[in-house]
Amino acid sequence: MALFRAAALPAAAAISAALGLAVVPAAHAAAPAAGPAATVKVGVAAPSSLYLLPQGADEPAVAAQYRTFSVGYYVADEASPTGVTITGNASALVGKADLQLPSACSWTSSAHTGFSCDAGRIEFAGELDFRVRSAVGAAEGATGALTFAVHGKNISADGGKDSPANYRTVFTVGHGPDLAVNQAMGDSGFSLYGSGAPLVIASKAGVQAPVRITNKGDRDASDIYVVVGASGLEDEQGVRLASTWSNCLYDPMDPSDALCHFPNAVIHPGETYQLSPAVTVTGDPTTASGFFDYAADVAGGELIGKLDTSGAKPGKGTPLQLVPVTTPKADHRAAVPDIDYSNNIGLRAVTGAGYNLAAQGGSLRLTVGKVRTLTVGIRNTGTSAAQDGGLAVIGLPAGVRVTRVPDTCDTDILQQRAELQKVLAVYGIAAGDLKGSQFVFCAPDSSLPAGHSATFKLSVEATRPLTGAVGSVNVRGVRAEANLADNLALLHVTATRAPASSAAPSQGDGGSSSSASATPAASTPASSASASGSGGLASTGGGQQTAPLLLTGVGALLLGGGVVALTRRRRTR
Repeated sequence: MALFRAAALPAAAAISAALGLAVVPAAHAAAPAAGPAATVKVGVAAPSSLYLLPQGADEPAVAAQYRTFSVGYYVADEASPTGVTITGNASALVGKADLQLPSACSWTSSAHTGFSCDAGRIEFAGELDFRVRSAVGAAEGATGALTFAVHGKNISADGGKDSPANYRTVFTVGHGPDLAVNQAMGDSGFSLYGSGAPLVIASKAGVQAPVRITNKGDRDASDIYVVVGASGLEDEQGVRLASTWSNCLYDPMDPSDALCHFPNAVIHPGETYQLSPAVTVTGDPTTASGFFDYAADVAGGELIGKLDTSGAKPGKGTPLQLVPVTTPKADHRAAVPDIDYSNNIGLRAVTGAGYNLAAQGGSLRLTVGKVRTLTVGIRNTGTSAAQDGGLAVIGLPAGVRVTRVPDTCDTDILQQRAELQKVLAVYGIAAGDLKGSQFVFCAPDSSLPAGHSATFKLSVEATRPLTGAVGSVNVRGVRAEANLADNLALLHVTATRAPASSAAPSQGDGGSSSSASATPAASTPASSASASGSGGLASTGGGQQTAPLLLTGVGALLLGGGVVALTRRRRTR
């Protein structure tokens, strides 16, 4: 139910905003008339409080380690502002906490009391991952606040006066439990499609969604609450929980979430418990599309304190159990609520087995300086229509440039070096390795029926001779897919210099006067994709083993942002 989902922490607000845009894109407002630039609201979503274990305490090895916490930022208006900076004041942390900055940030004072982060251009939302631990000698109970602010030309803070807590994180040196769910949103690998592999509904029996909870703190976690929920992207009943339980509360008008209470449960430090029986999520195997969300907290914690359970009713089934997975350990009396809320919430995509999109790539032979047509595509190999049509991210190798794209494609989404550098950092690739590479985002204007393809014709030219150059086509839909093996296809590119006698490109050779256009999505059956040594569709899916990490990896990671950003751009046309 919506009131339970409101429990999402401020640190996850940016991710949730991105999910909301990807799922139900809002219509883009018409462009304003020429005149003074409108002010754009940009917000910060920081965790309100975090506990840091004191150095030399009960768990010295744990206390000495830096822990990561995420600070989200987002655009509150339908805009894509540039030149946005986020500043922080860490003066109150001196002697209490040691702070490490993400790569996009730098200290503005020699005493490390202030810093500035370059958010660059913001399409919808982003995150900054900081690392922190208690300072050596910090007294137990010591507190200090880290505050944030947003800056930029024609930029104002969203909710800065109404929600000051979103711009401040209070750190306290002390002990406490730390409940962490499996595949938490704060873990690496989270995307617009949830954490980890999607839950695939292959039959009417549904799919089991295991929920495990580990105490990573140094004190017991007792009197535990667990929230589980399932809902569809478009139809709230498209994906749902298969059971109700008597120790869980539900909204009678919207029983999509359950708040379950385990008053006698105690999870000692290092122990893992799981829900039993495993939660089952059901839906139509062909059309199911949605999310399964889950979270854990102790009584009086930050998550539970945000819930409004007025009017909620208990379920009628047998009680849900919280049972140990690991051997019970010694007691450590709890002193405070949960000390780390970055790992309390999990979100997994749920999809039917009938949804599948495949990438169509091929080979391209070019002559330096001559414009040719590159044809790539998206093929619906599933058994149900792809209502969103899908998105293709074409990664062209260095030495190939785009001269024209159809109306259904865009070349400037997330092209800023700062944004790509963040993505590349995940793979350990230096920004310099990206020099000369270009990404193009394409999406059909309408749904893509099962067994059909949408093709996109791009005008490209080589700027230098190439031998064995490889690009990629990455494809993804708004819905999660059960099979990702065919979402990548390769582009094999060769380019030679033209003989001295042939200077100008000819019309028959795909010269510069040729137009680029996209074939309507529903008009091309998959079987009609033609192979062409000069840029036609030649291969579908598969190529992960030989794909270059640079283009295929970056293309895949850019898909999440592209799904949102390109959809927003298309609605302005």
